[in-house]
Order: sequence, then C-alpha cells, then structure tokens
Amino acid sequence: MHNSRKRCKALQNLQIETDADKALYDLLKVGESEIIFWANTKNISYPFANFQELFIYILKARFERNQSTREQEKSESL
Repeated sequence: MHNSRKRCKALQNLQIETDADKALYDLLKVGESEIIFWANTKNISYPFANFQELFIYILKARFERNQSTREQEKSESL
C-alpha cells in the first residue's frame, strides 16, 4: 500500500477511535447516576469519584490490553 494511503487510513482510524471515545465519555457523563445505582443494586463496588475517573480507567485498561496483545504477537512472530 502506498505511504499516503496508509497515512490516510491511519487518520481515518484515529478519527473513528476518537469519535468512539467521545461517545463513551458522553454516555458515562449522562448515565453516571444510573451506573452507580445499577452497581449498588448488584453489590458491585464503584470506586470512582466521578465519571471521568471511570472513563480514564477504561482507556487505561484498553491501552494495557492492547500493549499486552502487541507484545504477545511480537513474541509469537519471533
């Protein structure tokens, strides 16, 4: 694939990922009280001070999972 096409595809992927993250942020913001209520009814701990902390927790977990997957794929290709 040509370099400019790869860059264009990478930018398109970044835009999709950013849009998805923004949508998640908005959902957590609007639904925070419902999430807390649901967690309480299920006796699930909700250790976050606010929805932003939950959002960062989710992004960090996804990043760490992706890093782990990349490292595993790299070691398997050796």
